[in-house]
Amino acid sequence: MTLFRNVVFIAAIAGLLAGVVLACMQAYATVPLILKAEVYEQAGGGHSHD
Repeated sequence: MTLFRNVVFIAAIAGLLAGVVLACMQAYATVPLILKAEVYEQAGGGHSHD
């Protein structure tokens, strides 16, 4: 039973660590893209439909 508990504990720690790493990678990859898109979106206005 101790071996099973250790395997489950290590798997949980590995999953948690992988989740934190991927969350950081996603934040660093998407936040600059979203900020650039907001600037692009605000600069495009100026036309009207008459």
